[in-house]
Amino acid sequence: MFKTILKFITNPYIPERKKPSIKDLTKLFAFYLLAIIPLAIIIHFVTKELGITRIDFSNKTTTFILYGVFLAPVIEEFVFRSWFKWSRKNSIILVSLFVALIGLSFIRTKTLFYVAIMLILGIILFFVSKSRKQEIKELVSTKIKYFYWGSSIVFGLIHASNYTGNIWYLIGFSVILGSPQIAGGFILGFIRLKYGLRYSIYFHILNNSLLLFSLFHK
Repeated sequence: MFKTILKFITNPYIPERKKPSIKDLTKLFAFYLLAIIPLAIIIHFVTKELGITRIDFSNKTTTFILYGVFLAPVIEEFVFRSWFKWSRKNSIILVSLFVALIGLSFIRTKTLFYVAIMLILGIILFFVSKSRKQEIKELVSTKIKYFYWGSSIVFGLIHASNYTGNIWYLIGFSVILGSPQIAGGFILGFIRLKYGLRYSIYFHILNNSLLLFSLFHK
């Protein structure tokens, strides 16, 4: 299994779909833990030297916990990996998520400019997926390795925002700070393509659950 994952990460492709066994998912989680342990050690020394601190989530509300465990994995899997295998259903869900994010951003920040940008992107996505469905499917399938790598890296960089400190240090070391999530993105991308989107969501929920549990029981 480990050799298969490493080979896939270095040369991604669209594999034949199959249903995973508990043993398969357990091995994938073990591989993920083995990958992030050395990354966590590097992050510890980098943050200590540069005065960067991780945002404290231990004092957050129950609503935040539910969001982190259940809602965030669903949103992130649809945004970052659902389109690896393009379908009309996934495009509709993506547009629905855009609309939901628009509502949340308006309620929480009142930033009309941001709302307008998200709305425009959602509309463009819907009509492009409707009129260019076959072209999009062919583009994603033929260039899957670049979409796979790119989505995993962006996924990790976004999670670098979980840290606070000097803005230039945060930007300059964002790849290191987000490296566990980049590794996670590679694993989740493999699961999404090999086993299906529902299993990448389940895996993501499990990971976030254990992470939040560890943060609240330090």
